[in-house]
Amino acid sequence: MAQVLVDLSSIGVQIFLKTHSLFLIKEFEILREVNTKIKYFSLGFDVENNVRFSQSGDIEGLDDLVILDENLNQSDRFMNKID
Repeated sequence: MAQVLVDLSSIGVQIFLKTHSLFLIKEFEILREVNTKIKYFSLGFDVENNVRFSQSGDIEGLDDLVILDENLNQSDRFMNKID
């Protein structure tokens, strides 16, 4: 799916995609070409529980990577269950 979306983007199709899949986001980073215009957006909460918004041209530039935290938490829960 990621390759199809990258291919469509390379011919000028504008794509909006919402995902909670860390796998899919990593796949976009692997497949992206130098001139590919990808923008990432993230929502999170600050210490006062206000919504915080950030955007970046790469995944590392986002302020909040809640998806990464949740992925790690799920991995921990899975490992605890099989132990």
